[in-house]
Amino acid sequence: MRFALLLACVALSVATPAFSKEPTLREKLQGKWSKTNHPFSFEVRGEAWTEFKADKPLAAFNSGEVLFPPGKDYAVIKAKNGIVLWLFSAGKNVVAVETFSPSGTLWEDGRVFYRHGTEQP
Repeated sequence: MRFALLLACVALSVATPAFSKEPTLREKLQGKWSKTNHPFSFEVRGEAWTEFKADKPLAAFNSGEVLFPPGKDYAVIKAKNGIVLWLFSAGKNVVAVETFSPSGTLWEDGRVFYRHGTEQP
């Protein structure tokens, strides 16, 4: 009887949302990301990053690798064309992107992208 009660408590605690596991940054960033009226969209798949032009959404324009530095709240994308992007989770179905030139200079203001297929403001 005690074992059955213990087993029931463990099963309940695992199924309870309060004890559900928060997705990792790697899990949150997976998928296709776009922004209305922006010339580019991108996809994160595993540790690969692919960028697409809005006028050719099926042809890869640029690609690179996604690094997840330990202890950081952002991912680093090193693109083949030399740019570096910092990618932050900015809420459910939202990411923020900071872009750096090959020399390390911050390019323009950060941008917000939305998970492809979700409502965008």
